[in-house]
Amino acid sequence: MKLSRFNKPEILKQIGRALLGQFFGRFEAELTAAGLALPPPELNDYDYYMQVAWLLLNPERLPDSLNEALFDIEAVSQPKAFGQLEASTRWAELQPLFAADSAREEIVLCTWLRNPKLVADIHNAVRLRRLSSFQYAATRVPGDKRPPFTVPDRATLDAMTAELDRWFAGHNRGQHAVRIAMQQIDGEFWFLIRHGDIYTRTPKVEGQQTDILHFRPERDDVGVFSHERDDLRINCRTQPEREMYIRLFGLHLRGRTDYFSWREPYTLEPLRTDGAGALDVSEISGLRGVVLRELEVCYEREQREVITRAQQGLFAFVTGEPAAPNPIPQNGQLVRAIFEILFAGCTRPRPVEIRVPNVLRVSQRCDARALQQWLIRSGFRKGAGRPPNRL
Repeated sequence: MKLSRFNKPEILKQIGRALLGQFFGRFEAELTAAGLALPPPELNDYDYYMQVAWLLLNPERLPDSLNEALFDIEAVSQPKAFGQLEASTRWAELQPLFAADSAREEIVLCTWLRNPKLVADIHNAVRLRRLSSFQYAATRVPGDKRPPFTVPDRATLDAMTAELDRWFAGHNRGQHAVRIAMQQIDGEFWFLIRHGDIYTRTPKVEGQQTDILHFRPERDDVGVFSHERDDLRINCRTQPEREMYIRLFGLHLRGRTDYFSWREPYTLEPLRTDGAGALDVSEISGLRGVVLRELEVCYEREQREVITRAQQGLFAFVTGEPAAPNPIPQNGQLVRAIFEILFAGCTRPRPVEIRVPNVLRVSQRCDARALQQWLIRSGFRKGAGRPPNRL
């Protein structure tokens, strides 16, 4: 759903306005066509990098070509993929492009400006299924008894910040380090929560001298509230943090700490009951196709798990054959499935993983609204208004 480094002002500042200008200049026509524009050059550095960061926090609105380039560059900036770049036959001819103190992000961006295909090829070569994991929490309150929703104002965000400061300070994460930024994106309210982490030590080398840096890293967590579905999804590192966020958002958005108490919104049973029909996306405008790539089944009595994979999809040999047996086992608990979903406007499918009861892992450049529409219509999302003709 988002970039992990290129949407941070400090990373953008490290890259520099000149290099960023060359990069975004390649997409000027696409940005204009999408009704988007980069910050004006007369802005000071702080405002410039902040506005670019906010633009990149919402990849769903960016042109596909720009997103593909950004995700290729960010992926190859990671240590494992960067090692592949260093080992490539083109590495020697790229050396004159880099300053002596260039970080990985700058090196890969310079490489992309010279040879975008090289960066894309390396990304594809090392591309595993890098997914963003969200745990969902919904409400059991009946629709006609739910309180009205009020968009959080500055006072509410300040109160949330104060509570988070107290919680993180009590868990060795530092004091007064929390910042909350809220944006409304496609009808949902996204909360970017930046806070300190536990102190760490790492060696730093400068010439022939090695020192030890002792510092508190910064972490980013994300909470997303959908007023339409009245649910919350959280991306963070630990279970205690997740539970704390669910209580916090329940209190400040819906008036009760236990409001988001339903933690089992997902099921994979439609794969059994509907077979290949569960993958139908003909009525979802933002999707072009779905393939079931992998399924994990747990047999509790036998204390074993079975994982079935098929590159062409588990339903590939039964589609269009009414008499063909359902490849989904009729016993055991369906606990995890990985789908390859082709979104409208994308050139390649994106992996989406459901792990019951409440984990949804989505890949980069997923259309969240179209995905949720399909999950609801197919019955993978429970209690969210599945159409009667599909029951």
